[in-house]
Amino acid sequence: MSLTSEFERIEALRNEIRDVLSSIYLVDDTATLEACAEALKNMNIYPNAFHRTITSSTEIYRIPAGYHSGGESVGINPNSVANLKAENIKSGVSIMEVTGTMADVASGTADATATAGHILNGKTAYVDGKKITGTIPTVEQATPSISVDANGLITASSTQSAGYVAAGTKTATHQLPTRGERVITPGANPIVILKGHYLTGDQTIAGSVNLIPENIKQGVTIFGVTGTYSPDTGGNMELIYTSSTASTVGTASPTISGGYNYDLLLIVGKSDKDNTGFNTITLTKDAISKIASSGFVLADESTFTRYTMSINSSTGDITCTRAAGDGSIFYVYGINF
Repeated sequence: MSLTSEFERIEALRNEIRDVLSSIYLVDDTATLEACAEALKNMNIYPNAFHRTITSSTEIYRIPAGYHSGGESVGINPNSVANLKAENIKSGVSIMEVTGTMADVASGTADATATAGHILNGKTAYVDGKKITGTIPTVEQATPSISVDANGLITASSTQSAGYVAAGTKTATHQLPTRGERVITPGANPIVILKGHYLTGDQTIAGSVNLIPENIKQGVTIFGVTGTYSPDTGGNMELIYTSSTASTVGTASPTISGGYNYDLLLIVGKSDKDNTGFNTITLTKDAISKIASSGFVLADESTFTRYTMSINSSTGDITCTRAAGDGSIFYVYGINF
């Protein structure tokens, strides 16, 4: 081998060694063969593989410079690896190239207004970055009570304790005394429909087609109906006028109000001269009309008194005027059949 060839071989070996040392930053890419030899002489050699686990967040491990035989590892605790998630890291912070997404509790709840009194007892929440425990008690829904006043007003009321009331329904009942359907027949004694009862049926007060004035004795009132029946005359007879002595011919006696409206007038006269004797006259409506101008005569054995009559057709009033005689007192009865 020539000298030139040997130099070329050595130079090639230098370049190869320099490239290796340069790749691990022990020399630069212009180092001489002597510089490469010096670097190899000073290089630490680690022939055995080693493993290192980082367990503390403040621990920093530096891999020593030198030759390593390979197979070494540097890692973190497996439990820490499992927790190395974005939701476990504060938003905007990166740990080992994992960027956090967890919101800042303090800033995310700064505008919350709830207090312990707004949260159920035993439940927790965060307000303005602080954890608070609720105090609202859970209570039973109140059962209403029912009352009925004297005017029949029904009231349902309840007093509810403060607190959380779960959804649900509470009912209450109040049974009123009841009265079923019945027919009440009036009698001599009062029949009372008791107050405070709920009527479940009609209460019918029995009536009678015979409860009319002409079926009830005159002057007697039954259930608000005043009778007009007079059993003595077979009809309804009442005294409707009593005259005073007409001492002067041409003097009008007071008016017999409504006299013409009766079926029959019974006139009973007594002579004023001798104060003895009676005379009676019965006049129908037709007779009254016929004798109105000629009048009627009341007389006893020795004298007579004649009266003329005028009739108000609108009111039925009759006015008697003395036309002749010495004057008599007379009574007028009105009769309806």
